[in-house]
Amino acid sequence: MNALTQRLSALLQRGLSEKCSSAAYAIMIDGQIIAEDSMGRNPIRGGTYNVGSISKVYCAVAVMQLVERGLLELDRPVCEYLPRFWMPDERYKKITLRHCLSHSCGLPGTQWRWLAASRPRRDEDYYEEVYRFLAHSALHSEPGAFSVYCNDGFTLAEMVVAQVSGMSYGEYCKRYITEPIGAHSSRQSSQRNHDYQHTFIVGMPPESIGPEGAGGIGTTMADLCKFGQLFLTENKVVSEQSKQEIDKPQGTTFLPADGFSQNYGLGWDSVDMPHETYSLGCGVLEKGGGTKEFSSRLIVIPQYKAVLAISATYDCGTDVKAEILQMFAVAMLERGVNIWKNHQPVPQQDAENYQGLYLTGGRSLRVLIEGARVDILAEDMRGGSKKLYANLLYQDGEMVWKPDYRFFFYQHEGKRYLMANVQNRSFPLAIKADDCLCQPLPEAWKARIGRQYLIANVFAEDIIGNSELNAFQLLTNSEAPGLLIASFVNDSREGKQPYFEIPLTPYIDGKPSDQLACGAIHLPWQAGRDLLNLYFEEQDGVETCECSGYRYRDTSSLESWQGQSFAPRGEENQLYCLDHKLTELPAIPEGRRLLLFNPEGSVVFDSLLDNRFQPVEEGYISLI
Repeated sequence: MNALTQRLSALLQRGLSEKCSSAAYAIMIDGQIIAEDSMGRNPIRGGTYNVGSISKVYCAVAVMQLVERGLLELDRPVCEYLPRFWMPDERYKKITLRHCLSHSCGLPGTQWRWLAASRPRRDEDYYEEVYRFLAHSALHSEPGAFSVYCNDGFTLAEMVVAQVSGMSYGEYCKRYITEPIGAHSSRQSSQRNHDYQHTFIVGMPPESIGPEGAGGIGTTMADLCKFGQLFLTENKVVSEQSKQEIDKPQGTTFLPADGFSQNYGLGWDSVDMPHETYSLGCGVLEKGGGTKEFSSRLIVIPQYKAVLAISATYDCGTDVKAEILQMFAVAMLERGVNIWKNHQPVPQQDAENYQGLYLTGGRSLRVLIEGARVDILAEDMRGGSKKLYANLLYQDGEMVWKPDYRFFFYQHEGKRYLMANVQNRSFPLAIKADDCLCQPLPEAWKARIGRQYLIANVFAEDIIGNSELNAFQLLTNSEAPGLLIASFVNDSREGKQPYFEIPLTPYIDGKPSDQLACGAIHLPWQAGRDLLNLYFEEQDGVETCECSGYRYRDTSSLESWQGQSFAPRGEENQLYCLDHKLTELPAIPEGRRLLLFNPEGSVVFDSLLDNRFQPVEEGYISLI
């Protein structure tokens, strides 16, 4: 994997949800793939993605090839090629191939039967269904009156191609389009790729798309780029004259201010795609495709001789068009071309200085910079992260999230700060981690890393300890080796984020301490609020920790619960390890309280707050 691919893949990864099944992309410039990758929990490496309605452009090419051979005419009625095609609405006789390919045929829209199925269709069965469906349908407009997105028109065009060519539509596309350009992975649903992996809807078989001309193509992103390249160079697959026909505005409308429908080509959603963020030049071709599984996009940019292809399962939760254009902008910047309109790329030196790990009260932030895009992620030391501020755009030294909500970087006394400006009021949000102490941890603290500490002096009436301070682990971060992170467990029953984290340092006034760790961040205003200290000491041969008025025990030092009775009331709770299934609650004396924790230290039962008890397999028990 080359360096550019690594950068672009990392950029795409930032836009994907954590549960993302599969996403893939390819970028071609001057006929060469400059970056290609797949990712997710179940990436389809070298496999095919169903690209849905992008198939409509293939269908337009197939029709124009037959026009070139003199076998079809764009403006001749479809019923002359399909004698069995009949509708009770006599206007159907006016429908031409041009109407079908420009979404202006007036047909109902989509014959849903067989749209997505668990097995490939049989052409004769499917076409019979289509004829029957249309024979019981009416037109919603005069053919050619205006354009409304319509799958049925492309199904008719597909049937015309099969009728006139004397072969199946899938075989035609393979012989005359995909094989000649070396796109050997590309296939129709009727020619299923047995290596295809189902990746999204659990327990369902791989989808097969019935209307092949409207949405049946499966392909790799690299092979999709090869198809897009047909529209940038002279080739033997489709003539220049045919491409001019496919690429010119064909959509019609009765709304003079409606520019979108005017951009329909033959098969293309847009033949001159505008964009408010990027300068892409004139004549940008664009087509999107969606199936039950995948969202896909094909973009051809003549000014830069570029083809962009991307597909992702819907659980990725991303805008594939926005993602691939951002990646393309970064790729062009590497070539010395800035295509951002109103925002400047972050200078490379600033990007290197300012991206990385930042610390604030209660959580860590990750600043990621690529081109003109800045992302700020909330990150925890246990491996989780979520987008906090995404797709910030750099402008005059500031990262714009909203017009009245911006970020910038500030350096003070050798420390770097992430600043926020909200409604013209600036304040420090976080401090860069590598500006905190980077001295090695004392041995005493190394021994505590990874251990779990459980609260040991909750009052029977104390709510606070149960809600967010009941247990913590000490963790470290490789980017700041002298930094300690106290990662606390929240009450999972209340739907809170599972952790909040406090950055700490064992260096007090520059000197190491084996017992005391203090808040490591130096931030005014709210970002530096409620910094905690940890103080460890030994009592009766057992190490305990004092934190914010509470005392904690190392869970590895706890005895096993064997049904012990309550001790007389005292400051210290009775803590035990629960290493077997607890099927019923012990008797709780009046004025006392029972807490049950799961193995992670999150509360699963609290007699002060809970009315119902569910059996607990393992964890910890606290008798208060």
